[in-house]
Amino acid sequence: MESQRPAPGQGATLAAVAEAGDQLGLAPGVARDAAEAAREAAEAADFVPYAELTAEVTELLIQRAGMAEAAAASLAREIVQRAQYHLTFGSNRQNVLGEGFEDLLRLLAVRVAGVPPEKIVMRRKANDLPGFQREPEQRRRIESTDMVIIEGRRTALLSTMKWSLRHDRQKQLTDELDCYVQLLSQDRFPEYVLVTNEYDPGRLKNSSNLSSRGKALDRIYHINPDLLVEVLSDVPSSSVAEVQRLIDADRLRSLEAFLIDLGRWRLAPRARKRRG
Repeated sequence: MESQRPAPGQGATLAAVAEAGDQLGLAPGVARDAAEAAREAAEAADFVPYAELTAEVTELLIQRAGMAEAAAASLAREIVQRAQYHLTFGSNRQNVLGEGFEDLLRLLAVRVAGVPPEKIVMRRKANDLPGFQREPEQRRRIESTDMVIIEGRRTALLSTMKWSLRHDRQKQLTDELDCYVQLLSQDRFPEYVLVTNEYDPGRLKNSSNLSSRGKALDRIYHINPDLLVEVLSDVPSSSVAEVQRLIDADRLRSLEAFLIDLGRWRLAPRARKRRG
């Protein structure tokens, strides 16, 4: 991605060309264009991206690190620029979006569904969970879970959270389930669900059919299944029919239903009163 900021000295060069246009024998239109470009370059040079954030970081550096204002402002600009790059390009953006989605769902699980925070485990390697202590059959990568609910010494719920279901994530779902099945050491496989905002009916159907050694995805929770059906109403009817079949079979449910279902792990009123 090319930078839109002017090169150092570019504005001054353009201004000089515009001013000396007659002496250089340039056509009037060229001189006017150079003058306009010089003005735009000057404005771009004065532009500070994320000005409010840069100002806040500057203030923190002055207060916490005791830096002089000029040095703090310069370092703040560099920090913000690097953060912008880190959060904008490649897998970094995907990680931020994915983890933000997971953290939001955890917050809803605690604040809305009433699940005790100590029962929720986020982004943990599967073999660090209770009930998944068996040695894998062959040396392989140990998958990490997104959000898990623990009850006593067993894992009660495995939830994989994917904002979208790109082709590589379809394989990731398969790898995750295979890993969990191999490591399972508790008597029963926990409830296994997917939370997503995917709008491709084929990917939703493929994910719903996910299975390994008799273990399968129990259901998919979609952020807004009503909107999903409405969006698909403009595409071939088979797509709507596929999604509707998942809904009718209770294989595709809403985010609201997810939070209601999580209420199974809410503290009983008496326990909540003792805690308070």
